Order: sequence, then C-alpha cells, then structure tokens
Amino acid sequence: MNDWITTTNKMMDLANEYFYGAVNSVLWGTEKSLALTKSIVAQVEANQHEGKKLLEDYTERARRTQGIIQEVWQEGVKSTTTNMNALRVASDAAVVELDRKIESINEKLTSTGKKVSNN
Repeated sequence: MNDWITTTNKMMDLANEYFYGAVNSVLWGTEKSLALTKSIVAQVEANQHEGKKLLEDYTERARRTQGIIQEVWQEGVKSTTTNMNALRVASDAAVVELDRKIESINEKLTSTGKKVSNN
C-alpha cells in the first residue's frame, strides 16, 4: 500500500509539474504577446505622430508658398501700377513740353504771319 501512495504522490507531483509548466508557458506566451502588442501600438502611434507632423509641415509649406505667390503677385501689381503712373507722368510731361515747343514755334511763325495748331 505504501508503494501505491508513493506512486500516487509521484503521479500527482508529475501532474502538478506538467500543469504548472503548461500554465507558465501560457503566461510566458501571453506576456510576450502583450509586449509585442505594446510595441506595435507604440509604432503605430509614432507613425501617426510622424504622419501628422509631416502633414502639418507640408501644410505650412503650402501656406508659405501661397503667401510668397500672393506677395509676388501684389508686388507685380504694385510695380505695374508704379510703372504705369511713371509712364503717365512722363507722357504728361512730354505733352506739356510739346505744347511749349508748338507755342514757341507759333510765336515765331506768328511773327511771320503763319500759325500751327497744337490740337
């Protein structure tokens, strides 16, 4: 009978060892799975952050580019307006100068009896 108890105890010990080994294997696998999941989640979050950062960077570059284009366009309009104003002033000055010359010629011709129209 003693042998039977010893054998039964040994079998229980072996069953316990097997059971705890299996439980430890499951726990180890679960722990590794959780670690892998955490790593994947961290990578996804990092990529989302990086993607968001890239999107913000591209958006800022697009805004700056749009601002530069608008500034260049406005400067072009200002430059064209300035040039047109300068041309108008020069044209007005040329007309005044031509009127003076025509008047001078008319004065000379009036003294000889002829007149030139300045219109």
